[in-house]
Amino acid sequence: MLNPLNIEMGFLRTSLLPGLLKACDFNIKNGAKSFRLYELGNVHHSFGDGLDNMKEFQYLSGIIYGNKIESSVHSDSVSESIYDVKGILSFLFHNRLNMNIRYDHSEDYAMNQAQGIIVNNLKVGSYGRVSKKFKKDLGLDSAGKIYAFEINLQLIKKMMNSKKVYKKINLYPIIERDLNFVLKKEQEVGDLIEIIRKLGKQLVIEAKPKNIYSNSDDIGEEFKSVTFSIVFQHSSKTLEDSDVNPIIDEIVNFAEKKFHAKLRV
Repeated sequence: MLNPLNIEMGFLRTSLLPGLLKACDFNIKNGAKSFRLYELGNVHHSFGDGLDNMKEFQYLSGIIYGNKIESSVHSDSVSESIYDVKGILSFLFHNRLNMNIRYDHSEDYAMNQAQGIIVNNLKVGSYGRVSKKFKKDLGLDSAGKIYAFEINLQLIKKMMNSKKVYKKINLYPIIERDLNFVLKKEQEVGDLIEIIRKLGKQLVIEAKPKNIYSNSDDIGEEFKSVTFSIVFQHSSKTLEDSDVNPIIDEIVNFAEKKFHAKLRV
């Protein structure tokens, strides 16, 4: 990455991160304790002398700061981490855009623990923890850990098929069901999500964990209780309980046999 402070012309940016960090600093000094900020904008990189060698690129950058979960009577606070940045990127490229994404060690002027973002085998950016030196160079004195990413969208656009396919909006109502399973603590939640989608017979349009509970007195030291939210919808008719209930029964039976899960009622 080019040095974001090396701006040859006062009005040409080589990175979006300095502006985002100044906004972050402003929010912190005005009492904001947790937030995520994103910016979509143009930057300029120089590949030689003169304006003819100045190229413009569209970038997407973001920073996260503070807690992703605030403390309450139900749980302690959970701080944002570098893994949350990775989760945002994986969700965007893998889940939404169906692209292959991986990460590799990278050197970056602005970030410690930097990882290169590699999409479809092409490096498109990097993410990491904003370094104290970079904040100091910008004249910022914000305390706390700030995590950031920066992506060259020009490279992403070249990978995407120019022919856009639009999916017809489904006007039929959805049916929502919750399943609460008691699982071994080491059991990955993602394994059950995969099974729910597989057994959903193309009627499950969304499946996700919405609550995880652990209490040794209630469910045992080695177990956790996970509530899964499942959304059903058909593309050409209104679903009835008779359509959904057999699928629910099949999911419960499979989870009990495969993962030794117990339905909690």
